[in-house]
Amino acid sequence: MKNVLEVIVTTVEDAIIAEAGGADCLELCISMEEGGITPSLGKIKNVISAVSIPVHVMLRPHSNSYHYTVEDFSVMLDDLRVIQLFGARGVVLGGLTKENFIDNILL
Repeated sequence: MKNVLEVIVTTVEDAIIAEAGGADCLELCISMEEGGITPSLGKIKNVISAVSIPVHVMLRPHSNSYHYTVEDFSVMLDDLRVIQLFGARGVVLGGLTKENFIDNILL
């Protein structure tokens, strides 16, 4: 089994450096100090265009918590549709129930 090096990046420059340094794939997000949230659509498009390795985009609409409302899910689905159009390999996401267990609705 081959080890895969996935590097978290927040900018186009980070992505280019990570690829040049041997990253196999990237996780793109912003606001790392808040646990990471979905980057702007322009950033997503530009990072995907700047590298040839797979890019996985953080799908998290806010940093308030990992508890999502129906409205949050609506935003996430809209973001997902655009992320797919830009050619991302996948998304990174997670959520919790009110009891702080993994929310299986996201699986």
